[in-house]
Formats: sequence, C-alpha cells, structure tokens
Amino acid sequence: MSPDWTLARDADGSLIPRGRLWDFIDRIGLSRREGKNRRDGATVRTRVVNLADTVGRMLFDEITEAHTKGGAPVHLTPEEAATLDTAKKEERRRRTAKL
Repeated sequence: MSPDWTLARDADGSLIPRGRLWDFIDRIGLSRREGKNRRDGATVRTRVVNLADTVGRMLFDEITEAHTKGGAPVHLTPEEAATLDTAKKEERRRRTAKL
C-alpha cells in the first residue's frame, strides 16, 4: 500500500483515524443505505480497521516466525510479481507526470 494511504499511529501504537484511507472509508459509509443497525458508521469503521490491523499483524508475525525458523522464504508468485511491477511502473509514470 502506498504510504499516502497508510493510517498513522500514536505513541502507543494505536491507529489514528485520519488520512486518505480513513477518508475513503468515510465515503463508503456515506454511500450505504440507512436502516437498522447502519447508523453507527464511526463505530463500525473503527472496529473494522482495528480488526484488519490485528489480523495483518498476526499474519506478518506468522510469516516472519516461519522464515526465521528456517522455513521457506516468502516469494511472490509470477502473477503477483507481474502485478507489482505494473503497479510500480504506473506509480512512477504518475509521479513524473505530476512534475
């Protein structure tokens, strides 16, 4: 994920609800239909982002632990590598176009 979209953290490591990703989540919430159990958007956003953060940390820790214990190194599949290369090229093209 681009650093522009990552959420900031405070001194104790908690997520700070601001930035481009948080704004995008707000826009998604605004487009949802109102109805039963859909009026607490801020609470839901906070819980979903914190859950994603928790799961991401657990997965990262598992992969790191497996790698340090002599497990197979983490590699991208050829499809993932091609997608990453395309995304990098597109990002470079956008940055040079802005200049």
